[in-house]
Amino acid sequence: MPALQRFRYHWPLLLLLLVYCTLAVWWSTRIPLGEGPDEPGHAEYALFVARNNRLPDQRLGDVPGEGHQPPLAYWLMQPLARSVAVEDRVVILANNHRWIWAGGKEPAAFAWRSIDRPPYQADVLVWHRLRWFSIGCAALTIVVGYAIGLRLGLSKTLATFAASLLAFWPQLLFHSVLVSNDPLLWLLCAGLLWLLLEPNPQAWWPWAVGATLGAALLTKQSAVLLIPLIGLRLWQLRRSINLWPALGWLSLSSTAIAGWWYVRNLLLYGDPFGLGLYKGEFSSPTFSPWSLHDWGEAMHALGSSLIARFGWMSVAAPQWLYWLLAIWLGLAILGIRRLRIDQRWQIAWALVGLAFAWTFAFAVLSGQVGWQARFLFPAAPVAACALAIGLERSIKTAAWLLPALLVTMAVGLPNTVISAAYPYLVVEPQPERPVLALWRPDTANPIELRGILLPPTAKAGQPWLVNTLWRAVGKQDRQWSLFVHLAEVGSKDESFAFDVQPQDGVWHSLRWTPDDWWEDLLTINIPSDLAAGEYEVRIGWFDEFGDWSRAGVWSQDGILLGDYAVVGKVVVE
Repeated sequence: MPALQRFRYHWPLLLLLLVYCTLAVWWSTRIPLGEGPDEPGHAEYALFVARNNRLPDQRLGDVPGEGHQPPLAYWLMQPLARSVAVEDRVVILANNHRWIWAGGKEPAAFAWRSIDRPPYQADVLVWHRLRWFSIGCAALTIVVGYAIGLRLGLSKTLATFAASLLAFWPQLLFHSVLVSNDPLLWLLCAGLLWLLLEPNPQAWWPWAVGATLGAALLTKQSAVLLIPLIGLRLWQLRRSINLWPALGWLSLSSTAIAGWWYVRNLLLYGDPFGLGLYKGEFSSPTFSPWSLHDWGEAMHALGSSLIARFGWMSVAAPQWLYWLLAIWLGLAILGIRRLRIDQRWQIAWALVGLAFAWTFAFAVLSGQVGWQARFLFPAAPVAACALAIGLERSIKTAAWLLPALLVTMAVGLPNTVISAAYPYLVVEPQPERPVLALWRPDTANPIELRGILLPPTAKAGQPWLVNTLWRAVGKQDRQWSLFVHLAEVGSKDESFAFDVQPQDGVWHSLRWTPDDWWEDLLTINIPSDLAAGEYEVRIGWFDEFGDWSRAGVWSQDGILLGDYAVVGKVVVE
């Protein structure tokens, strides 16, 4: 078929891919860096390889939590990971001590940084480029999902419908823009399923199946779920192919690609999967298969994350969205209840069953946190094809309202739900503002006062508002607190003192990252019995939760000036 005719034949799929890629890039800019399950670990793995030119060794503490992962996805990310200077191939995030998983009440594991704004630079730029890799893998999965639909007997129109479900389903779209090895696994699982659905396998077929399996096993250990699937297909073909030679070539090609990794783990850790050290690093509430309570929590987590559960499973969509998409799922199930199960669909549904089995096994290993629908997504193309068939049978042409609804959600969710859960506590960099005072803690990075709006008068017994602008040069090793003193002009003694927490403690210093800028509106309650007169305004940083020591104030040329800065005067009336 000439290229122009092929384009005309598949133009709906090409248009769908264009819309998907546009929305995916939009989503990636609205999700703060690190705000997805294990994304910081996956990014650190790729950047660790780019910095050190070797794979991580769990015995040395390299890439905690993710160092046991097979390396293929991270190797394929290397052109992107190495597209910035070596010093920028780092993950710079500060933990939020009020995060839900840390015992707090906030959904953010980290926070927006001042430099998390276009045009992206340094480590922010490379992180966003790594997200492009996931988007590319997901886009190819949509194409292969369309091809799977055709091999399962769907019409071209219905296969496009199924591909649209893959492209715009909220949870799939969210995970497809995070730095992870999951999107590559989805692509390889889809490719393997497409190969297994080949109606007339030729001599090349065992090699292709084995190579795809090997690549999947070199991407993620959960790819072991594909081995029984291949076994089922070989059993179906036992009378039409030379079974044992095919099995031999298949095993040889998969082992040649992935076998060395599992031998390496066995030699290094005494465990082909490296799970011993992984479990030592990872803790989660346990899951008991014999507890009805645990099953209830598991199914709630699995069900909600199947539709839309963003962040680290910590940002929920509006309740109406769950009910609306659940109704569509119900309509689809009504339509597929009489779906004819031939050999092709036996393979397809077997993949769904194996994905559920792996998710159950992982939850038993890792605890309740293992009940996440993303572990089912290797079977997403099958689910999309089944839903497309079910909706066509139950509501006919009205089924096309669902893709339109999903696209509308995909446009609105990034701002109304996702980024709304992560308010900016920082402001954009303002390097043109001069340094008014500089604190250099003995064991941490400098802190700069870059602006202050000091009302010239204050009234005793009433609040006095002082607006400040700060810049953190780097991370801090303790939670500094800000003090504000009023003192008699020229006096060495302080007339009185009181402490003011930055933004009431919301943006404390343990969350500062390099080049963070933030505004702090200080509400200073002037005592009613303070004598009228002119006072110096002195501010500084002290270790309120440690030894109460103060950070030193230094001049630009390295001279210690004291432990506070005089930032102006105020007349108390």
